[in-house]
Amino acid sequence: MNYPMQDVHTLSVEEILQIFETEAEKGITASEAENRTKQFGANVYEAQKQKSIWMMLLLQFKSPIVYLLLAAVIVTLYFKDYRINYLVRKINIS
Repeated sequence: MNYPMQDVHTLSVEEILQIFETEAEKGITASEAENRTKQFGANVYEAQKQKSIWMMLLLQFKSPIVYLLLAAVIVTLYFKDYRINYLVRKINIS
């Protein structure tokens, strides 16, 4: 077996079983599982340190699209405010 395997999702079940030298009904023996653990290491997921909410908020500003959206909000708020003021003055003068 060559690890890491590429494009495993494209293989059929039969091909996967053949590559891993196992059977769908029986699986692998305890001794084979021990050998594979020695060869490839334990199948354990190591949890990552949780990021704080503030750090996740700051990481949202990594993308340039965020800056574009913020600029659009500022421009929209700027012009919206002045248009309303202009209309209010126009109505009051009339």
